Amino acid sequence: MKSVNLNGPLREKLTDARVRALKPAKQGSRYDVLDALVPGLAVRVTDTGNKTFMFRTRYPGEQHSSRRALGKVGALNVEQARTKARDWHQLLDKQIDPLWQAEQERLAKLRAESHTFLAVSEAYFAHIKSEGLVKAKIIERVVRKEFVSRWAARAIHDINQHDVAEVINQAKPHAV
Repeated sequence: MKSVNLNGPLREKLTDARVRALKPAKQGSRYDVLDALVPGLAVRVTDTGNKTFMFRTRYPGEQHSSRRALGKVGALNVEQARTKARDWHQLLDKQIDPLWQAEQERLAKLRAESHTFLAVSEAYFAHIKSEGLVKAKIIERVVRKEFVSRWAARAIHDINQHDVAEVINQAKPHAV
């Protein structure tokens, strides 16, 4: 099943079982096993037995090809590594650097998270505590119980007066 290329690394159809069975490299070295199905995808094995999925290509703005880690074996399985490598191929076809794209997505997620009800509530709790408000602990407890528990991940701008009224109406004691 394994084909040996005397001019470079091994190329074979990677499977999770095969990747697990790869032995550590000789002391002071490392080796790559290329996937036969997805160009550029490889598993790098070090002398300590660490295994990492790698992707080798020429990235936008670079003169020579280079390797970048897709993820550690275990954090990714072979199919996930193939999917990620294919996604990187699609980005590269559009001349988009996958690391740049990942950073843009990370920043967008951070911006979105900073506008959640939980993020705004945490900032408010910190503010009222720093101001020395006597009832800060009570306010925080009530807001966490009645509002944060319901809306933690919700975008703050999606919450309207009707949402607030509904929570207040459910929380107020009913007349008997």
